[in-house]
Amino acid sequence: MLLYLYNFINDLKPINYILEMIKSILLILFYCSISSAYHGTPVVWDRIPQFKVNDRVTSFLNKQGINNCYEYEENSNNLHLKCWIDNELVNIGISMYKNEESFYI
Repeated sequence: MLLYLYNFINDLKPINYILEMIKSILLILFYCSISSAYHGTPVVWDRIPQFKVNDRVTSFLNKQGINNCYEYEENSNNLHLKCWIDNELVNIGISMYKNEESFYI
């Protein structure tokens, strides 16, 4: 009886291995489909005239009603704001980073 059970379990090992491989492949495919969803979205960049960036950022902040904030400068490249807008606390982040080359499959 034990020998029969041992042989039965050993016969299932290749099937379990195949099932684990299928699960891994499905997980990879799911991750690829999720990660490519954002990267496929077209973006149009509008030119801001030179020396007018400050005006554009100020205009954006004013349109959103952002004027009651606390700040935290994490480092020279990151500024975090916590602001009250319409009796709601919102987080705002301003970050500077260099563009990096992206490769898509």
